Amino acid sequence: MGEAAPYLGLGIELMISMLFFVLVGYFADQWLGTSPWLLLIGIVLSAVATGATLYRTVREMDEAGKKRKEGGEGKE
Repeated sequence: MGEAAPYLGLGIELMISMLFFVLVGYFADQWLGTSPWLLLIGIVLSAVATGATLYRTVREMDEAGKKRKEGGEGKE
């Protein structure tokens, strides 16, 4: 279960970043009467935020894997 924890956190983090921007765009459209433009901007921003989060997390996991691999080779 310990090795799966970062992946579970990643899924939740991606879901929250997507929902946040889409919902902000939707409710801003309802409030300002600009439908569907702010929703579309929210969708684009959610894709950018999701991509940035995914890139950052994968990079961190890759670095951690390399450190673990280097540490394992030195112990043998």
